[in-house]
Amino acid sequence: ESLKEYALTLLECAMGVLTNDYEENSMVASRIVFDLHHKNFRPVMAEHVQPFLNFVLKSLKLLNNTVADLSSVDGGTKVPGSTKSVSSFKILTECPLTVMLLFQLYPKFIKSNIPNLLPLMMQALALKSPPNLPALKARELVACQVKILSFLTYLIRGFGELMSRFKEIIAGNIVNLMKSCPCDAISTRK
Repeated sequence: ESLKEYALTLLECAMGVLTNDYEENSMVASRIVFDLHHKNFRPVMAEHVQPFLNFVLKSLKLLNNTVADLSSVDGGTKVPGSTKSVSSFKILTECPLTVMLLFQLYPKFIKSNIPNLLPLMMQALALKSPPNLPALKARELVACQVKILSFLTYLIRGFGELMSRFKEIIAGNIVNLMKSCPCDAISTRK
């Protein structure tokens, strides 16, 4: 309750960090965004839902490029901490849970965003980790894809008619994810 008067300012600051900063700071900002929406400060937060969804859409649109960049000869040798948030598998891994929360709290954003999210999420699921992608990044990519798949199963429950055209694609991608998920990535396999 004591945070309530600062919630909007904190959310705006966290969104600025999330959309413009590097991976490490953006991870903290992502959790702050989730927590602030989760704390039921809804009336003042609604105007910040679409900017978060736009960030997720942008990250998904750039995912193919991110994989290609990280697979390039010099892409895997980036300085630790130099990954921009929009190109971070870790950040994108956190996003589906926040999107699910936002859709539950602010259902008016569902119809306008699902048609844009679904094709991009299907493309993300279909991505295969190139052999020259550094092992750590390959693990992060698979974890990201698993979280996206988890979000899609949430959508199946509420939007079966929208999802029915993707059922074959989803099934094939589940098999591919199980094959590509490292054996020792126990939390991702769950």
